[in-house]
This record gives sequence, C-alpha cells and structure tokens, in this order.
Amino acid sequence: MENVVKNLKTFFGFAARKKGRYWVFVGVTALASLLTYSLPYFFKIFTDQLLAFNLTALYKTLFALIIVRLLGMLAKNLSFYLGDRNSIIGAMTARQEIFKKVQDLDFAFHSGKSTGYLISAFKRGDGAFWTLYFNIHHRFLDVFVGFGVMIYFLSQLNSVFSLLISATFVLALILTRLLIAININARKIHNEEEDKLSAIITDNMVNFETVKLFSKEAWEAKRLKDQFVHWRISAIKYVNTFRFIDLFWPGKNQR
Repeated sequence: MENVVKNLKTFFGFAARKKGRYWVFVGVTALASLLTYSLPYFFKIFTDQLLAFNLTALYKTLFALIIVRLLGMLAKNLSFYLGDRNSIIGAMTARQEIFKKVQDLDFAFHSGKSTGYLISAFKRGDGAFWTLYFNIHHRFLDVFVGFGVMIYFLSQLNSVFSLLISATFVLALILTRLLIAININARKIHNEEEDKLSAIITDNMVNFETVKLFSKEAWEAKRLKDQFVHWRISAIKYVNTFRFIDLFWPGKNQR
C-alpha cells in the first residue's frame, strides 16, 4: 500500500503541476458526470407527466431534459479538451525529469542495464502515465459521482436501500484493494520479463553487424524464444488479475 500511495503522489505531482487548471478540469469532469447521471430523473418526471397528460409540465420537463443533455455533452467535451492539455504538460514534464534522473545516475547503474531494458522502462512509464490519467479522471471519478447520485435518489425512497448499496460498494472496494495488490505484484514480474525481452531485441539490432559476423542468428533467435516462455507465463498471470477485478468493476478494466 505504501508503494501505491508513493506512486500516486508522484503521479499527481506531474498531473496537477498547473494546480488552477487541474482543478478546473476536475470540476468540469465531475459536473459532466453529474449532468449525465441526472438524466434518468428527468425521464422519470417525463413519464409521470405523460401518464397524467399534463402537457404544460410535459413541455417544460422536455425542455429541461434537452438543456441538461446539451450541457452534459458540452461539459464532457470541455473535460476532455482541458484534460488533454493538462495531461500533455504532465507527460512532458515527467519525461524531462525522468530523463534527467537517469542521466545523473552513476556509471555502475548504466553498466548493469542494457539499452533495450532502459528504453522499455521509458516507454512503459509513459504509457502508464496516460492510462492512469484517463482511468482516474474519466473512469473512477465518474464511478464515484454516479454512486453519489444513486445514493441520493435511493435515500429519497428508502434509507435501507442506501445502506445496502453503500455496504456493497465498500465491500467491493475492500476486495478490489486486495485484487489490485495481486495485480501490482503480477505486473512487476511481467514488467521485468518485458524489459528482458526488449533488451534482447534492442541489443540484437544495435549489434547486428557483430551477430552477422559470428553467424549467431540462430543463437539469438533461440535466446529470444526462451525469453518468450517466461514472458508468456508472466503475461497470462498478469492479465488474469484483471478478469478477477472485472467481477467487481465490470466494464471498467482493460489490459
């Protein structure tokens, strides 16, 4: 859990570098989700008034529904517009600082890491930043806003429903936390195998003349094939952790 908190702290250090712009983005994103999740309420009112044949109220509700729908669409698009610009600044800053950090490391570190290994780590880190940024702001935030809206409307019907849903939600969070810990451990192992694989491919390309000179093509191919055995095992274990998480957050996970 300490590593997760540390990683999130580092992530937000880059993602929220422009604090004013960042919080405007978060606010607009939350508003977009709130407007979207409020639409079923207008459908309910519309249906009630349709059954009562109250045409005046029906037109007013229909007008309000259209306005809320349009505002939700505008807020969603504005959210992505602001998020894209904010994430680009964060990703750019992260790359520069990581590059400087690696440059400042001593010779002992670099002599123990191949070029392919480091390139793989750089690429994975950059991809992880974009994925985490999208998931936190456009998926997890959406889930929590939707949960809040649902609890509010259920509490208007019966407080027992709200308590049951809240208890289920908390239980799902606890179980998900355990599954995420398993996912992180599996990911670490898979990342290590991925880096080794990248090291073999990159080093082969960089030293292609040497491989050709000593007729080592078959040896290099076997070395890559053997590494793929470990890579495949770690990849299967890694992706399986997502399928368990899908049990509690269906549709929210992707490899």
